[in-house]
Amino acid sequence: MKTQILKIVTIYLISLIAGILFGWNSLAGKTADINSEIENAAGYNLQYNRNALQDTLEYNVLNYYVQLTLEPKVKRIKSRVEILVARYKPGAEVVLNLSENMEIEFVSINGNRVEFKRAGDNVRLFWKNINPDTIKIAAEYSGEPGKNKNFFFGKINGNQVIYTLNEPENARNWLLCRDTPSDKAGLQIKIANESEFTSVSVGTLDSTYIDKTTGKKVYSWSSRYPIATYLISFYSAPYISLFDFYKREDGDSLELSIYGFKWHEEKFRIILADHKEFFPIMEKYFGKYPFSGEKYGVAAFLWQAGAMEYQTISGFGTGFIDNYPQNVNIFVHELAHQWFGNSVTPKTWKDIWLNEGFATFAEWLYLEESGRKTEKDILSPRLALEKNPHLLSGQIYGSEDLFTLAVYIKGAWVLRMLRHELGDEKFFAMIKEYYKTHRYGIASTSDFQEVATKFAGKDLNQFFQQWIYEGLGIIELKTGEMKSVKKGDVYEVLLPLSQVQEEEREYNFKLDIGFSNDGNSQIHSFRIDKRNEIIKLALPFKPERFTIDPNHKTLLKVVE
Repeated sequence: MKTQILKIVTIYLISLIAGILFGWNSLAGKTADINSEIENAAGYNLQYNRNALQDTLEYNVLNYYVQLTLEPKVKRIKSRVEILVARYKPGAEVVLNLSENMEIEFVSINGNRVEFKRAGDNVRLFWKNINPDTIKIAAEYSGEPGKNKNFFFGKINGNQVIYTLNEPENARNWLLCRDTPSDKAGLQIKIANESEFTSVSVGTLDSTYIDKTTGKKVYSWSSRYPIATYLISFYSAPYISLFDFYKREDGDSLELSIYGFKWHEEKFRIILADHKEFFPIMEKYFGKYPFSGEKYGVAAFLWQAGAMEYQTISGFGTGFIDNYPQNVNIFVHELAHQWFGNSVTPKTWKDIWLNEGFATFAEWLYLEESGRKTEKDILSPRLALEKNPHLLSGQIYGSEDLFTLAVYIKGAWVLRMLRHELGDEKFFAMIKEYYKTHRYGIASTSDFQEVATKFAGKDLNQFFQQWIYEGLGIIELKTGEMKSVKKGDVYEVLLPLSQVQEEEREYNFKLDIGFSNDGNSQIHSFRIDKRNEIIKLALPFKPERFTIDPNHKTLLKVVE
């Protein structure tokens, strides 16, 4: 336990330093809440089943219809859920997920009550004489979801705030569902709470009304696009709301919205305006925003050092809003997840780097574009910081800890190195093709490799093995003495290089080296595939200096 606490503290401090220097706090978004003024907001209970039973079952959820009643005074919920299920073969059993803290009143199939058996978070249904391939499951239940530390009844400055943290498999704490990222479905959700609360969820707001029986105010939301259970969210608080529109050159527009607290109103206006600058960058590199006709929103919640990319409505800790725009990158990060994570969802949690690596890479693209606009290199200092071999150890595929620095930063480096291998034109065409092929569905690392290989026009197996599947660290290079001899009109240059990382692997990579003297400079690319190499080239000038990877295109560290 002490080791885990030390890890969290270390990660938080690293993230804090990066945030101060570069406005970055991606990793802090997956650690812990640290504001003592906030009641019941701390604690992120990471749970997922590596061999989830439900992933082997022969059925698919088509739609969720959720009627959720919040009872903030007693910190309980009541819920009725209707689930439309398609069975791949007659008689296929159905196992759903729901926390043991939820007491189930009944379950029915096609209107007939059925028996069910509970084992941990699994709810196994039993029935006879129900043969249709498509069935409707209905259930009512109630309980205290906050006991699991992923459903929060919190308070800030006297304002109650209710919200969820579902990732990776915590939707089951409050929602009867098939809680796996690979089964996406439609969603309609009604949230009932006291009349002073505004309740926000994914997709489009269809209606609001007062329930004449309970006096509660009901917000009815729906998503026209498939959604994974870990992305089904809601926030309920006495919010103020601000709205604007991102307008494209073709005249199309998208609603932008923010839900938060009165004392942040001026910050919200800045955040809304900035999002109108974020969107063109994301759409330039990835394609049109996936959830057209709905919205993109920001909601304030109480996870101070955290943010979560719920579909069409990302949640941000009030601490992030307090410090805006110092941590502007985290807002870019969560927006990028709408493409990679929400529209293209990982097939399994082993593929989580396809979410976090892509979103971190999007931050770098934003810094790159911002640098062009201001004519300042604001990306290179961050890339130089994020080459520390001690922070990026371990595999990024099937990582033991889903939210390590390696998953985020090394995942982004994979993309930057692929960009270097393919060149900008092919690389960004590949990214758009990958997104277009798998949007509104799921994708695995092998799916991404297939698209990348197609555009590279060569075998990328070694690249994926050394950086994603098997490689445990980064390249560490040691250089020898550069020598140059004039022969005719050129100088023949020799530069010894050695890979000295503890890992025995010989990395195969493309390396840029800059050569210069007081009046001349050139950058040349080399293929490095041996533990010890001697770089040989001819230059039209006598080099006095050399720089390894001058533009930070390869994940390596030069050591003495």
